Amino acid sequence: MSIPTVDDLRRAARTLRADTVVAGRDPAEVGLWATTSDSATAGRDGLDSRAHLEHLVELADLGTSHFTATFHLDDTDGAERAIDGYAERVLAAPGLPR
Repeated sequence: MSIPTVDDLRRAARTLRADTVVAGRDPAEVGLWATTSDSATAGRDGLDSRAHLEHLVELADLGTSHFTATFHLDDTDGAERAIDGYAERVLAAPGLPR
C-alpha cells in the first residue's frame, strides 16, 4: 500500500496499533516497514543525503522499525558503486537511528 505523506503514515500507524490491540496482540511486536521515493536515487549523486537522513529519523520517530532502500541499477559494477555510496553517505552517517 502506498502512503503519500509522513502525516498519512502517522495516522495509518496509529490505526494499525489500535487494530492490533483490538485483535489481542501487542503493538510492539508488529513491525512497521517503510520506503520512500528518495530511495530510488539511493547510492547516486542525486540523493540529498542530509534530507534523506532527516526523513529516516522522522520515520523512526513515528515507529518505523525497518526501511527499504530501492536501487534502480543497470549492471553489477553500478550496483556495487551505488550500494557503497549509500553506505558511506547514509548508513555510516552520525545521527542515523540504529
